[in-house]
Amino acid sequence: MNTKAIKAVVGVVAMLAGAVSVQAAEWETVARVDNESIYLDLDSLRVVEGYVEGRALHNYQRERTIGDSWYSHRSREMSYRFDCATGEPGYRAFAMYRGELGTGEVVFSGKASMDMYAADPDQGDVAMLARAERQSGGMFATVK
Repeated sequence: MNTKAIKAVVGVVAMLAGAVSVQAAEWETVARVDNESIYLDLDSLRVVEGYVEGRALHNYQRERTIGDSWYSHRSREMSYRFDCATGEPGYRAFAMYRGELGTGEVVFSGKASMDMYAADPDQGDVAMLARAERQSGGMFATVK
């Protein structure tokens, strides 16, 4: 699915479901890994306190849970804070949605009091960081 199609689907689904968090973004597919599609909100990229921040939407083909059966969800919106010096995508906040593409009930959400970094960034993280760096038009160079 191309960027225009994603924007149209997200806009219509969000409008019908009343989900405002993903509605006005310009989402671009950055990775498809293990039944997961990752979209980056290109308009959200900003330099803040020496880091590049942005939002991503993770959409799953199958329902996911935490542990055996907690917080069943089909999508997750993340607020990332990219550490350009180390190449690590940290996160600041997240919301897990019962529906696809950030729609439906929020089943679990939270904010980190400090940057949280994955111990081992996966393929999706690496693709997202690379796309954010290409999109930044020099923003990453200002913080390295």
